[in-house]
Amino acid sequence: MEELVTLDCLFIDGTKIEANANKYSFVWKKTTEKFSAKLQEQIQVYFQEEITPLLIKYAMFDKEQKRGYKQSAKNLANWHYNDKEDSYTHPDGWCYRFHHIKHQKTQTDFQQEIKVYYADEPESAPQKGTVYERTLSKLES
Repeated sequence: MEELVTLDCLFIDGTKIEANANKYSFVWKKTTEKFSAKLQEQIQVYFQEEITPLLIKYAMFDKEQKRGYKQSAKNLANWHYNDKEDSYTHPDGWCYRFHHIKHQKTQTDFQQEIKVYYADEPESAPQKGTVYERTLSKLES
């Protein structure tokens, strides 16, 4: 009884040692690799079914969850889009129509196509005033 094989030592070199027994047998390397691959697949299936996927937050995630952002007029989701005219209508009633496409290249050589929209009455649009106020405050400070 004293010389029984224990689980203190584990050999993964093709030798199969049965627990609490005094016998061992040789296992082929391909068999152990196939078993390992099947086991990995079973683990992946288990994690996909049983465990909820992890969520990596993007930059605006926390801000989008706040009530103030959801109800804000600055949020483009609150603007009405007209397919036929390709225009956006601000919640206050100002209409912004498509003007041109701006092509821009980032530092990582990614080509962007940005649609530019202008207001029907750009001089009296309230959003223009906020843009000018921001630029003036930056220049003054």
